[in-house]
Amino acid sequence: IKKMQIIYSGEHTDLKYPSHSIFLAGPTARKGQTLTWRQDAIEHFKNITNKITLIVPEPRDGAMWEDYNHVIEWESRYLHMCKCILFWVPRSIENKIYGFTTNVEFGYWLATDSNKVFYGRPDDADNNRYLDSMYRANKDQEPFNNLEELAQKCFDYVFWK
Repeated sequence: IKKMQIIYSGEHTDLKYPSHSIFLAGPTARKGQTLTWRQDAIEHFKNITNKITLIVPEPRDGAMWEDYNHVIEWESRYLHMCKCILFWVPRSIENKIYGFTTNVEFGYWLATDSNKVFYGRPDDADNNRYLDSMYRANKDQEPFNNLEELAQKCFDYVFWK
């Protein structure tokens, strides 16, 4: 049985399953913050399949990079390489989880290759109306409000499209 491949920020490797690769895009925890949505997504995928590559744009050890240019280069490489981009945007103004970079990436990829973009957010996420509207207009479907259902949709896309 093949093992799920998880590539974390800064790690370079060939994709074991390039046609079954999913980039987990969305807000990343900053100093003093705790965000567990990517770990939750990984667990959802483990329940679905082990023949997948997940690309996680946060360091394996949790330490942030000193040189932000490396982050941009790494993310760009794997965003282009992956078959699917899962955008989960649990924006919280109160908790200072803004997702500014996520907004830019979402717009760029929706305009560049909307087929590989799947988007969702919790119902209580702050200020996602514009992303919701753009997703509806470009994908002709509602945003997901459940991370498990979003993960399943991404799995279906990479395995059956």
